[in-house]
Amino acid sequence: MSTTDYLQLNNHKLFEKLRKSLPKDIIKTQNVLTVNDGVLYVWDFEDHCVLTLNVKETRIRDNTSIQYQVLLPTSPSRFSVDLLRVNTTNTLLIVAGSGGVLVFELPERCPPYGGFANNKEIVYCRSHSLDEHLLLCNPSIEVRQVRFHPASLNNTHILVLTSDNVLRLYNIVNGSAVSLGLYSVGQRPKGVMPGSKTFFLGLFGETAIDFDFGPPEVSEQCLKVSENDQTGILQKFEQLKVSGTKLNNNYSKLQWPVYLLDGLGTVFFIMINLNDKTVPRVKGPLPICPSHDQNYTNDACAILCQPSTPPILCIATNNGTISHSIVLPVDANSDKLKRLKVDRKYCDVPDRAMFVLEILELELGLATTDTLSDYCCPVFLHADESRLGHYFATHEAGVHGVTVPAIDTLAQVVNGPDDENLMEHLLTQHSSAEYLLCTKTSSSNKINPVIGFSLYYDPTSTITLLGEGQVISTVMLSFTSLPYTEDFLSDNIVNFNSPLKKMLSEPFDMHIYKILKQASSQPILKLSQGENHTQQECYELLQRTSKVFREEYFKHYDKAREEIEKRAKVLQMLKNYQTGEIQKIMEEKQNLQQKAEDLAEKYEDIKDKQETLTKRCEKLLFLVAQKKKEPSDAEIKFTDDLKNAQDKIKSFLAGISRIKSQSKYQELQMENWRKELIKKGTGLASIQSQTIRTNLQDMTNQITEMIDEVVEYKKQLGLN
Repeated sequence: MSTTDYLQLNNHKLFEKLRKSLPKDIIKTQNVLTVNDGVLYVWDFEDHCVLTLNVKETRIRDNTSIQYQVLLPTSPSRFSVDLLRVNTTNTLLIVAGSGGVLVFELPERCPPYGGFANNKEIVYCRSHSLDEHLLLCNPSIEVRQVRFHPASLNNTHILVLTSDNVLRLYNIVNGSAVSLGLYSVGQRPKGVMPGSKTFFLGLFGETAIDFDFGPPEVSEQCLKVSENDQTGILQKFEQLKVSGTKLNNNYSKLQWPVYLLDGLGTVFFIMINLNDKTVPRVKGPLPICPSHDQNYTNDACAILCQPSTPPILCIATNNGTISHSIVLPVDANSDKLKRLKVDRKYCDVPDRAMFVLEILELELGLATTDTLSDYCCPVFLHADESRLGHYFATHEAGVHGVTVPAIDTLAQVVNGPDDENLMEHLLTQHSSAEYLLCTKTSSSNKINPVIGFSLYYDPTSTITLLGEGQVISTVMLSFTSLPYTEDFLSDNIVNFNSPLKKMLSEPFDMHIYKILKQASSQPILKLSQGENHTQQECYELLQRTSKVFREEYFKHYDKAREEIEKRAKVLQMLKNYQTGEIQKIMEEKQNLQQKAEDLAEKYEDIKDKQETLTKRCEKLLFLVAQKKKEPSDAEIKFTDDLKNAQDKIKSFLAGISRIKSQSKYQELQMENWRKELIKKGTGLASIQSQTIRTNLQDMTNQITEMIDEVVEYKKQLGLN
């Protein structure tokens, strides 16, 4: 298996066909490849259709037996395509370019290969061109960015940013594309530069160029904090603990902030609620802290929001720098907002600010000499859904992987106890950028741009399509996905402050991984095949690689070896100490067992003596009670109970005698009544006779029971 083609896609028929149809003049970075749920989608430039392949099935079965499918739209695209996006449910596919947006309605997937429409080779898909008339008739209006709205329950809402500073919301429902609203995100440009299609505002960088969704918020959740307090930052995090946990279960009340970026690096945001028909206003620009004279994001080109609490905005520029900023709420009366220049005609005053953590510099092209390169190109940011705090940056010179460890510390600050040391640790943590794939050297003008990039999550792998048709698929292995040791410790051990606990708070392999990650990365080289490199360039490249290994890699490997030896020595000392402690504990255990046996014998002796004394006390009490002339309270009570029982017996006997006399009287009356009936020659009905017999029988039973009770009481009282 090739180390640069982990998923074995290069030799598949799909990419063999794609290589033949790729234009020869691709010189800019695009993203015409996307993957979702194991299904790969890529744009065919020659046939103007989408090619799709189930990557998961190709890995399970024979690679050559799984055929790719062709998705043909009912209405062909009339623009140059440079972006593909698919929703999470694989029901809609966006094909976008600066000249328009085409939406495919994807059919259902079917077994056995998970293909569309019964695994047909060619599948016709209903397609919708969004605002086709507007984009065709107004060449100055271009599409800047397209994303699916995360609040859409059916994953059918699409948000489009155009160069006229407008966000356009659409919904694909009932086989048609419905426009739901237009949201102005700033001043609407009017004048166009003569001889071009670009607005004047766009030339000066004052129009929105990119946007991304932030984590959902509850309405009015941003609490106000006074910035005059020295602990204002900690209070902001304390508020986030409350607002981040008390979320309403009603999904419709959540608002998704849309962070917008213009060409000058200024950030705005707008709350778009799909269930609210009111038109929101954009808020901004967000103040940047610390507010130095330098511009953190000059010539900005892309924005990415890390879904943490609080969110972190990653802003990329054309010169290869990426700034990381924490978004925190601010007081409406703060000095920063008072000094902020806001055009109230187009924007409202924001309720949050950006606190810059750090600025990274990406290497745009592999340097073969010590001379600094001034090469610039657009940088595009891609989120990594498998790892929070990790994302990718693609550009004309390759692919970078960026890790932001501050996000884990932020989670500890928000969810854990108040600790100022965590804030200090947050500010001292540095992000790292790893050069994964290089397609250009700094001394060369020939480029092999990235025209497709996506992630495959089984396992997590990157799939990169280059301008010359090569496919690079590499698996992303990281120790950051391993669980922390504290997750397996009980609460009393976690709360116990000991050197061992501090040492084991981070996995040792993770510690070694961080040390080795500090070394300069050696990317995969996929340079342009159309350029013949001289022996001098190859020699410089070899020298650069040798120098990096000699000065960077070996140094960090030595440091890792020292850390391993130090850890082994510490663990050996701990082992010796714990062995001695175990011996002491065993001796103490034997002593305790002997003492326990002695105490058990003493306990048995004391128990026997106690029983003897108890019996003697009982005898003494009995003798004292016999010698006593006056009756005790118990005897008096028993005598009263006997008198009450005798009175009850007398009343029972009187009642019994009355019942007997009544019974005799009733029998006499019955006898007379029978005689009268005989004389009259008439008799009772069978039902009446039965009723009388039943009543007499019941009375007889009652009398018998009462007699038995009287006899029982006599026996108990000894009156027989």
